[in-house]
Amino acid sequence: MSEDLNIIRPSIFAKYEVISGITEKMQDLFPNNGFSVSENKSITADEVFTNKSKLASFLNSNYRNFIFQKQTHSDIVRIIDKNFEESISDGMITKSFGIYLCIKIADCCAVLCYDPKSKAIGAFHCGWRGAYNGILSKGIKMMSDEFSSNPSDILFYLSPCASKCCYEVGPEFCMYFPESVTKVRGKYYFDLKAELKNQLLAIGCNAANIEISQFCTICDERFHSYRRDKDNSGRMVAFIGMR
Repeated sequence: MSEDLNIIRPSIFAKYEVISGITEKMQDLFPNNGFSVSENKSITADEVFTNKSKLASFLNSNYRNFIFQKQTHSDIVRIIDKNFEESISDGMITKSFGIYLCIKIADCCAVLCYDPKSKAIGAFHCGWRGAYNGILSKGIKMMSDEFSSNPSDILFYLSPCASKCCYEVGPEFCMYFPESVTKVRGKYYFDLKAELKNQLLAIGCNAANIEISQFCTICDERFHSYRRDKDNSGRMVAFIGMR
């Protein structure tokens, strides 16, 4: 087990048989804490394997139980089982026990969710493009259609991400997200977490069931930030699984 592996644990799932968390920077892992070769051309497939294995070992699991996806800022959501092969998608839902849905982030928000009634989980990669294309509402509708989940029963965790204190954007964002952009001294700042929360409320989710991290990845050095570090940025991993 790595002594440098720090994980933030959502409190909203604490009383359930759910294992979830967000990794902070992992100083003992290979360059850029990579979990896919595509993130950084300097990392090898063997190093990626080692990184995944260390995370799995920390959670007393097997790396084969960790499901990653080829994230492209899409609105594609897939249903996952133990035979799932890595593919292009930015959202995953499942009723399978013993596997972990994993989202790689470095300023985008990972939204993790659990329905205690239908025993289903979901994990979504939500940057501004995902928010604009409605990946959360599409994913929750899939949970309703496939697993009979009621949005008001689902518990949500919104991870550390680029926040309104630092997330400077262009004026066009006022058209994309009119309720979530603030103009301060001639500059525009986007509140991604507020936008995602508002989208969840609009589809019938319960405000009391939404936990939102207060941490900003851009100004908090515990986290990776692509905006801050550009190509030198690594990735955190957000994960959720059911025992």
